Amino acid sequence: MTNRSAVLDPRKRFLKLADEGGAALLITLMVMLLVFVLGTALATSMLTEITSSANYRSRGAALWQADAGLERVAVDLLADPTWARDMVDFSNIPMVLANPLPMSSTINGMTVNYQDDGSGNPVAQYYSLGGTVILDDGSFTRQIFMPPPSLVSANGPGTKAWLTIPIGAHGASGVVEPSTASLRSDLRLIVRRLTVWDNALFGGAGQAGNAINGNVQIRGSVHIAGDPATNTDMGGTAFVLNHYRGASDNDNFGMDAGKLPPVPIVTYKGELVQSLGAEIRVKDGTINLSGNASWGEQDVSGNGYKEELDGFYHDADVNLSGSAEIKPSDTGSYDALGLDFPSLNDPYYDLATNTLYATHRDFLNTQAFTIPVDEISDNTPSFDFDDGAGNRARWNRESGRLTIEGLIRVVGDLDIATKHDGVEYEGTGTIYAVGDIRIHGDLMPEEKYLDTTDPDVNNLGLIADDDMDLANGPGESWIKVMAALYAEGQTTIAKQTRVAGAVVSTYFDMGNQVPRIFQAANLSNNLPPGMPGSVPMLFVTGADITNWYHARQ
Repeated sequence: MTNRSAVLDPRKRFLKLADEGGAALLITLMVMLLVFVLGTALATSMLTEITSSANYRSRGAALWQADAGLERVAVDLLADPTWARDMVDFSNIPMVLANPLPMSSTINGMTVNYQDDGSGNPVAQYYSLGGTVILDDGSFTRQIFMPPPSLVSANGPGTKAWLTIPIGAHGASGVVEPSTASLRSDLRLIVRRLTVWDNALFGGAGQAGNAINGNVQIRGSVHIAGDPATNTDMGGTAFVLNHYRGASDNDNFGMDAGKLPPVPIVTYKGELVQSLGAEIRVKDGTINLSGNASWGEQDVSGNGYKEELDGFYHDADVNLSGSAEIKPSDTGSYDALGLDFPSLNDPYYDLATNTLYATHRDFLNTQAFTIPVDEISDNTPSFDFDDGAGNRARWNRESGRLTIEGLIRVVGDLDIATKHDGVEYEGTGTIYAVGDIRIHGDLMPEEKYLDTTDPDVNNLGLIADDDMDLANGPGESWIKVMAALYAEGQTTIAKQTRVAGAVVSTYFDMGNQVPRIFQAANLSNNLPPGMPGSVPMLFVTGADITNWYHARQ
């Protein structure tokens, strides 16, 4: 017999199943809704994160675009110094801002026109530099504040100064949303006023593959505007120093050291020291230092001298052997492109008469007063030649004194002094010899050399159309010379000769008996008349971005 209670009524069973199915459906729907809500929230969160990350990346990219714009301004200002030559009066030392300032500038091929303040002067403000520059997936624009607010002469001889220019850049980038950033900073630029006479030695392309050859001791700057085949060879006890220490020793100028011009006093590492601002520049070729040769010394505090060279700038290969060393305070690539050896074959513009000559030689042949002598020594009778136009040469045989004013020309070679008797000179003037100049004995000023506080400053220039020889004759011994020396050809400085001033020549032969060259720090701004390469050039040689900050947008 069947137990009715054990048999479920099919209708009730269906109702029970229906009740259970409805609950499952409800639960399923609730789970699906929860998953949907969570998924939506997750997707929204992920989308927000993606958008935020993209915007963050865009803002960062815009910032880097603006930073690239600042760097590009520095590149633009360093590319071509033409704009700086308009902004800076570098005709004298120390340099100052030009007066009047230009109303436009060309900076790396981009012209910037300045607003007029109504009085013919440019309005000092930020100006756009060029157009928009596309970089990757963004862009930047540049701004430059002109005219420059300051030019501060550097510590030293005055051939270097800092020019501060505020600059700005606006960067843009973005994928989801465009982002922008604006930056501003100060750009500190080094401007250098250079001539070939801002050196102890300035050499051209050289002869037989050499610019300097020998065992020479130099106090001051050296500049070799050579070519790829040019060698600068110094060995033995050769050195380049940044001071006059020991100048009064008997193996240097001795008692005549008192005639040397003063060495500038600068601040270096917190102390006042003497410094010639000595820098070495070698454009090309190869530098070979051997033995105990040294360019600069290890810095020693407390002794009143700057031992390190101010700088070493070169594109040459450098070979050091033995104990040779180079000790500069600053290094870099060659920074004076365009400052070449000043040949007498170069065109010459005479500012005094506003006349352009085909060559410098033509200027000298036209303007100099020709005198009929080929020797000035104790073998030469006294003479007095004066053209009444400011050019005069007077020789007193008894006193051994030469008075020189203006421009004097000698046809052919010129011999000066003898190995037994020297020549003293007074006045400011230049002697141009159409041939060689040979100096056989001392050639010294009567009083101090280049004493610009004296209206009758003693300042002699010698120009040789061919070669310059110092103490190179048979049986001659070392001599002392204070003058500015130029040779179109070769300069040979024999024995242990001492030279103060500067020597400019295509090639130097220093022999092997250690001649000594002393740079006159103020010579380039007080040259005798008519010297080749007297016109200074301005170079922008370095830039530092300082005071970097966000600008308001």
